[in-house]
Amino acid sequence: KYTVKLLKKELDKNFKDKFDFLYLPHSKEQDCNLGYGFINFSDSLHILLFKEIYEGKKWKSFNSSKLCA
Repeated sequence: KYTVKLLKKELDKNFKDKFDFLYLPHSKEQDCNLGYGFINFSDSLHILLFKEIYEGKKWKSFNSSKLCA
């Protein structure tokens, strides 16, 4: 259910100005994202922090059992 705008807001909590590209594919038929996305961090060290914060965790904005991987 995340939109690019909502995902960017979530990521900006820890990574504001730390990435220069964010893509979240969207299905018009189902009116939701496809469950994956792409982030280009400006420094590879941010990838490790992203993994530490998000991997294996539930997304907080929605009541879903899906985990970040």
